[in-house]
Amino acid sequence: MITLDPKFIALAILVLLVGVIIVMIRRGSTFSGYDDVAADAQRIQRAIKGESFRDGSDVVVSGSQDKLPVQVRFSYDQNTPGLTIRLSAPANFTLTITPKGSQAVGEGKTLLRTGDDMFDARFVTKTDHMALAKMFVGGKQAIALLPKLCCSTKTFVSIGKGYVELSELVIPTPYTSAHIVDHVQNMGKLALQLQAMPGAESVKVEAYKREGSSMVGKAAVFVALLAGLAYFASEARKPDTSLTELKAQAGSSSLPAGVLPIDAPKLGSLDGWRVATLDDFDRDTAGWARAQGIQVQGRIEGDFSGKNNQHDVAYILTDGADTTRIAVIADDQLVSDVRYPKVAVAAKFSKYNWNTTKWATAPVSPTGDGLMIVTRKDDPKSGMVLFWNGRRIDNAVPENYQRVNLQ
Repeated sequence: MITLDPKFIALAILVLLVGVIIVMIRRGSTFSGYDDVAADAQRIQRAIKGESFRDGSDVVVSGSQDKLPVQVRFSYDQNTPGLTIRLSAPANFTLTITPKGSQAVGEGKTLLRTGDDMFDARFVTKTDHMALAKMFVGGKQAIALLPKLCCSTKTFVSIGKGYVELSELVIPTPYTSAHIVDHVQNMGKLALQLQAMPGAESVKVEAYKREGSSMVGKAAVFVALLAGLAYFASEARKPDTSLTELKAQAGSSSLPAGVLPIDAPKLGSLDGWRVATLDDFDRDTAGWARAQGIQVQGRIEGDFSGKNNQHDVAYILTDGADTTRIAVIADDQLVSDVRYPKVAVAAKFSKYNWNTTKWATAPVSPTGDGLMIVTRKDDPKSGMVLFWNGRRIDNAVPENYQRVNLQ
């Protein structure tokens, strides 16, 4: 039996309180004057796995997208765009896109027609490297991404040697974080197209390095370690029930392969059911999801409750014939367990894409991630996104599932 010294417990509590105070002071100084975007900045910080810090009068969120360094800058300076996103990318030519009628003049001497008449009617595209630029905008993926980035007449996009940059004159509202994360993800996809250009290998992009906080950050980490030590000592006798260990137990003799013991009681009877594998889905539709970086499988983790509960999960179960059972666990309870005809594919739909997807039937009050279900691969309208609205499972239908971003 472990007995802790009361003085040690008191010291751990004191250190923890000091750590909380340090974090609160640090956060307050970073977002001073930017209270209206503080919550959005922190959501963006989590999305790009980075940090927030102050650069003069601006607030900067720095992290990475698809392993490429990215910075999101908020500014209230009258002479600076309200929002600037800069992604390091292997670009080896210059190209600027400015709204028609704007006073700003994009760099580049030569006017470039993209081939998209609607886009060219709204924006002016210029370059100093006509051959490379024409090759770039001639690509199907690139010309599909540019209109998504140039989402308004207040948006400017530039590609230079080693970077892609997007700026908006004012900070976009509402849904600020979702709007920005969508831009960052599309810029990451644009970087993949730049990487495929001739000569791109000559442009070296350095890995992301944390720029913020020195001693204060280290002090906070030290505080967290001390607090963690106290917690570990008090919890030493408890058995390890980590998610990793639970996953290792999945597929025991009493459970179908892929079902975690922590989930099994919530799922009810599993007789005759097994967790779907890649082979149970339509090959072409699964390929569409995998092209977006999605791992197609029968156990799908996500933030379905909107509460960052690490045990939220959806199970795609099959009877080996023509019936698919889809069970969703959110906030530690089974919120849906429905049978469907055999589905072409099922995958997580990121909560950051609710406001940027074109809907035939729009979602109402989604609180977290959704679950995309496609029933017929050749029917663009056969996609449906299940989501938890805080009270029950609801659904939304995109205009064309093939144009939906999942991540």
